[in-house]
Amino acid sequence: MGQEHDSLEVVIQNEALFKAVYELIQPEDTMNVGNIFKVSFTKIYQCFELYKEGNVLEAVSLVTGNSVEEYIKSPANEAIKFMKWLEQEIDKCIQVMNSIPSVPNNEMSAAGISDLDEFGEFNIYYSITKNPVEWELIGNLPFELVFTKMKMDGVNSVIQHNYNEIIKNKR
Repeated sequence: MGQEHDSLEVVIQNEALFKAVYELIQPEDTMNVGNIFKVSFTKIYQCFELYKEGNVLEAVSLVTGNSVEEYIKSPANEAIKFMKWLEQEIDKCIQVMNSIPSVPNNEMSAAGISDLDEFGEFNIYYSITKNPVEWELIGNLPFELVFTKMKMDGVNSVIQHNYNEIIKNKR
């Protein structure tokens, strides 16, 4: 990099330099976010979408509470370390979300369950409570708490399915 005090704004103007630094730099929580699983569920879920869309700076802004304009004025080394750290942490969150067990249901797929995808995270809140007044409260809970509820529901669903199969096969 040019100088130690170059801002992220200066470094991202040179795509090749940014990519080289990003590849080599070690991830670090330079913004002191701490345990990502303690961040609100809504912020983490929205980061999933932001990362998918390539809006990394917006995801950083969401998690840190700093505007993008403020963040890009940060020293490049510190900013890039955090960006890389956040990417790894969001990947961890995606992996744990993908670990939630479920029972495959071809009939639900045929009926069009994928039509609910447009509602994103609201499907999760709806599965916890039908009362939309409570959804914001759920979204503000730590990611780990909402994830735990979802995993418990998934495990219970699999157990119930297995139990029903056992009973059906006894007849």
